[in-house]
Amino acid sequence: MATTKELSVRFDGNELPPVEVTTDAGQPPLLAGEYILKGTFAMISGGKVMAAVANPGATAALLGIAMDTYDARSSLVDVQKNMQFRRGACWMKSKAGDLPDASTMMRTVYVQDNEQVGKTSGGANAFGLKQLGFTATETKVLVS
Repeated sequence: MATTKELSVRFDGNELPPVEVTTDAGQPPLLAGEYILKGTFAMISGGKVMAAVANPGATAALLGIAMDTYDARSSLVDVQKNMQFRRGACWMKSKAGDLPDASTMMRTVYVQDNEQVGKTSGGANAFGLKQLGFTATETKVLVS
């Protein structure tokens, strides 16, 4: 189940440069009605930025972890916003009933919604991440 509150994500080790979306002409806008919470996965699909889902469209790409909350819920049109998304090794919540474990270490685990990763793919276009560690409730993944 997707989170409805901001998260404080732990990053370990070196981070990769963040993905930046600016309001310059031609840059992708935040989709009208969308709400991306700080500390959650975000994606770009159809040229629009939105919260990540388990099985996005074929042309979608994972941007990373939102560095702030981006809100276009009250807008009927897409919103130009400056947005940044962190990348690197971080700890994300594991999906109950689909917990990554020792059998998936250094293998691919999948984005399940805007805050969780799981062992199994959510569909043909699911975002795969490399698993670097795990606890009973969290999975360390490489967001690149």
